[in-house]
Amino acid sequence: MAKETSRPLHDLLGWPGPVTNRQYLAWQGHRSEGWNLPDRTDHYLMQIACEVRRVLSKDPASITNDQFKIGFEKRKHLTRKEKRAAKKAQRELNMAKWKALAGYKEPKKA
Repeated sequence: MAKETSRPLHDLLGWPGPVTNRQYLAWQGHRSEGWNLPDRTDHYLMQIACEVRRVLSKDPASITNDQFKIGFEKRKHLTRKEKRAAKKAQRELNMAKWKALAGYKEPKKA
């Protein structure tokens, strides 16, 4: 709503001054809970998509609004060890691609 009204978040929430980090994290937690709860606009868009699909379908009765609901999942946060392993694997993959493009061959070991 702050984005739509172009007003600072603390004005909309009735908090004095700028938003603190703790308040921001609480607000983000509240917003993330609402991702899987469609609002009125989402319901209208799902209904439009459903009607378009029904017009193009051989069996219009089989198509429901719930088929057009997009589910959101929280992103898994990687640990530092997992991040390092992923970067190392990506680096090795990139190196293998460049070697293949350049025609590089490993020297034979004696």
